[in-house]
Amino acid sequence: MTNTPGHAPRPAAGGWDAVGLDLHGVDLSGRHLTESWLTQASLVGAKLVGADLYRADAEGADFSGADLSCASLVRANLDDAVLRGAVLDGADLVKASLCGVDASGASFRGTRFLGASLLDVDLRGADLSYAVLRENSFKVTLDDETKVVGLSGTVFGPVRVVDRQGCEEREVGGVELEGWIRARGGDIRVLPLPGGPPRIDIDDPEVDMDAGQRLLHRGEPFTGEVEERLGGAVVSRDRYVDGNGHGPSREWYADGTPRSESTAWQGRPVGIAREWHPGGTLATERVFATDGLTMLEDRAWDQEGRPTRAWRAADRDAMAAPARIDIDDPDVDMDDGERLFHKGVLYSGEVVEYQQGRVISLETYEDGVPNGPVRQWYPDGSPRAEGHMRMGFPVGESRTWHPGGTLATKRITTEDGHRPLVEREWDENGEQIRAWQAPKADSGVPAVAVDFEDML
Repeated sequence: MTNTPGHAPRPAAGGWDAVGLDLHGVDLSGRHLTESWLTQASLVGAKLVGADLYRADAEGADFSGADLSCASLVRANLDDAVLRGAVLDGADLVKASLCGVDASGASFRGTRFLGASLLDVDLRGADLSYAVLRENSFKVTLDDETKVVGLSGTVFGPVRVVDRQGCEEREVGGVELEGWIRARGGDIRVLPLPGGPPRIDIDDPEVDMDAGQRLLHRGEPFTGEVEERLGGAVVSRDRYVDGNGHGPSREWYADGTPRSESTAWQGRPVGIAREWHPGGTLATERVFATDGLTMLEDRAWDQEGRPTRAWRAADRDAMAAPARIDIDDPDVDMDDGERLFHKGVLYSGEVVEYQQGRVISLETYEDGVPNGPVRQWYPDGSPRAEGHMRMGFPVGESRTWHPGGTLATKRITTEDGHRPLVEREWDENGEQIRAWQAPKADSGVPAVAVDFEDML
């Protein structure tokens, strides 16, 4: 059954029933359409200026070119709808659901998205100027034509950014997403994913340091992440456990490009620490022993990549450094139990691998078994993998990255290393291709593949 242009849908209990109707060009401006059924309706070019569509079900509806300026779409279901070229300036989409929506070229100037769920939404060429976000799932596709001037609020990323030709796309999240928006005139904050460690600002008035230089929050040694912001941009993020630096530490320039990365272990630097010039070239690379007291290497390059400093503790004989060997050392061997030996003795210490003079792998062993942090890098210095081993078993969180810098895998394992809890995998474009979550212990429920939202 179809409706002629300009005719309104018929009323029904709980709202208007317009399921599957052809309502292109209809004028429903200012109408009360609360809890109406617009499923699969064609509203191409329709006028719904100031219409009240509270809790309306518009799943699969086509609003191409429609004018919904100042409309109320609070808690509306817009899943699989088409909003291509539609105007929703000043509209209210509080807690609305937009999943699988084509909103390319749409205008959302001043639109309120507070608490709305945007999953797989195409916003290429859309205008989000002065729109307001708050704790939004924001798994959307943007491009250089997407306008974000004055966009503000908080989101859970990441997003996909497509180039002008639409040929290449990459996942952008966290600090990088904040920088991308800021460079285009907006100012948003990307929130940590639910279930992640607590996060505080270093300028929080309740942050303090005790006499032992432990970081306190509200009088207690803090465990979680600490951020520093400059002009709204995150410029540093450090992980703390019981008030001591413990885990990754990263710094960024104001434009979101990396400035430094390092790892702390109970307040001391361990493993490899790197710094970058503002232009993105590697500036320094230092290697610390696992005791956090000894520097083993110190190298530097100018902005053109030319070496300016190269020092190794072994060259100077300046200190009795903890054991550290090259994996290509001819005295390195493995037994049938995959234990590592050096000169016929079970090895304890660090094992590194070099490529073209740069460290590309660092592992810590104890009595021939991996036990401690594991880090790998691509030859250009970008991260390849990081994790932690406990007597031969992977424990906690481990990650790998594609050569282009996008996250490839994330795995979380129990602290005894015997049971995986979460496994996720993405392709080079940031598309999730695998998601698995272990059942709760003794629940009798089999492990299942799950969606991103279910896993958090």
